[in-house]
Amino acid sequence: MRSQLLAGLLCILFAINGLAQPYLDVASIRFHRSPDAGLVRRNFNRNSFEYGQAQVQLPLVLRDSSIILLNPIAEQWSISSTALAAAPQWLRGLTMVGGYIKPWSPQWTTTMLLIARWNGAADFGFNNRFQLGTVLLATRTVNPKLKYKFGLYYNREFFGNFFIPLAGIEWTINRRLQLFGTLPGSIVLEQKVSPRFYYGASFRAITTSFRYPAGAENRFVRIDDNQVQAFADLYLQPKLVLTAELGHSLFRRFRLGATDGASKYFFAEKFNDGVHFRLSLAYRLRFDGGATR
Repeated sequence: MRSQLLAGLLCILFAINGLAQPYLDVASIRFHRSPDAGLVRRNFNRNSFEYGQAQVQLPLVLRDSSIILLNPIAEQWSISSTALAAAPQWLRGLTMVGGYIKPWSPQWTTTMLLIARWNGAADFGFNNRFQLGTVLLATRTVNPKLKYKFGLYYNREFFGNFFIPLAGIEWTINRRLQLFGTLPGSIVLEQKVSPRFYYGASFRAITTSFRYPAGAENRFVRIDDNQVQAFADLYLQPKLVLTAELGHSLFRRFRLGATDGASKYFFAEKFNDGVHFRLSLAYRLRFDGGATR
């Protein structure tokens, strides 16, 4: 029974590899904060935010080694800025990701995700917050140390249709150094020091929107943030990892608009960039064996 469980787990890990990272966070919680302090682009509207997220990933292996993945996510934003007095401070989202990962051959794997989201103000009606999106991603395995990924992301954001072409890589540069991610979403350079400690640098781009009521109108907040950071991973146990990040935003924007308005945005001023830090705790399974050696 134990050997069957291990075999199934390995199938899951290698199939999840199609999502462009050498591990799977089965469950995680995150806290992210950005105070009004920074090094560049400080001549615009002051702002700060806090962000929290909790998620689990539930994979099911089918007989043909394909994977069905369910990934519920809950998140909450708290944005503070005098320039955003017309918008709610608290924004909440629920997401359900359904995925199908199919290995066609040793060289090719495809990943298809359907993303249902409910994003809105804390007191906004559940039915008025729905968004639907999808991800299509193909992975080409060149050799065991190098994989390329390409595809397309789409989401029906409250500001309109949002399409992004995707390009990714998973590259084992040497036995301790890896580069992985899918742009423009994220990219990570990870250095292994020991089975219990990793560090590196990463880039992450965020685009999301939340609806809120304003009289007879359905208005929305659009959040755009590009974040560069250094990180450190400490494995408290072989599968329990604590991550700390410290970085800075680039070209941060908060915009307000009306879903059915004559103009898409009625507030589109610039905002200060700022430092940010993030703490996360995850139950992580690595398919490179990094935290078990």
